[in-house]
Amino acid sequence: MIKSKLIIVLLLVSSSVFCQKSTLIQNINFRAKELKHYLNKSEDSLILEAEYSTIYSVNIFNKNYNTSIEVNKNKTVIPISNLDIGRYVVEAILRDKRIIITLLRNEPFLDPPKIENLISEKRSYLLNYKKAIASKPKKIEKKSTYLYWVYSVVNSGPFSKKIKKMANLDDAERMIQRNQLDIKTLKGQSNILIIWEVYDKKMFFKHKVLDKDYLYRKSPYFNSKPYYTTESYGLEISSNY
Repeated sequence: MIKSKLIIVLLLVSSSVFCQKSTLIQNINFRAKELKHYLNKSEDSLILEAEYSTIYSVNIFNKNYNTSIEVNKNKTVIPISNLDIGRYVVEAILRDKRIIITLLRNEPFLDPPKIENLISEKRSYLLNYKKAIASKPKKIEKKSTYLYWVYSVVNSGPFSKKIKKMANLDDAERMIQRNQLDIKTLKGQSNILIIWEVYDKKMFFKHKVLDKDYLYRKSPYFNSKPYYTTESYGLEISSNY
């Protein structure tokens, strides 16, 4: 009887977790009491608030992602809608302690379709319903199956966000377009983006962990010549990545 009740409770908890886009597992350790940590109503931002101390920085990472955000105040709101689905460790650095929190990203955040677009699509469908013509099949361009190692530093006012992660080609191209726009602005002039093409993800990570200067060396597992750098777009950079 007790066993069956326990199973029901676990099923209810797991189903409630997967109904949420994001889940924050509270740190109930007494040392973490001074840091309030919770998600906003839309579950796309993490809110951290220290009662008696300063939050110096926040690190968010897992095996494929690593970002560090400078805070230097007692409260911060960190967007998490850009995080891929998965489990993340959130490390808040306070004056005399580090507080660890677990963040689960369960579902992607999708932009709702605009009503104007839906009406336009429906009108187009009705107009062309009786005019269906067999069209020639389009040639499908073969996309690169390689992954890309990304090092990014984004400066936005009081915040400086550092990202190290693996990305696919679409993500890499989006980051390049964003970087090219950002560095034309006053705030974004000091932004940095460097992207390397990775041929073997497993071996790349293995060597990178063992050798901190691995990205400077020639290797069969990645192209040591960056796929893109902010420098190649007209700015000189100097940083450890």
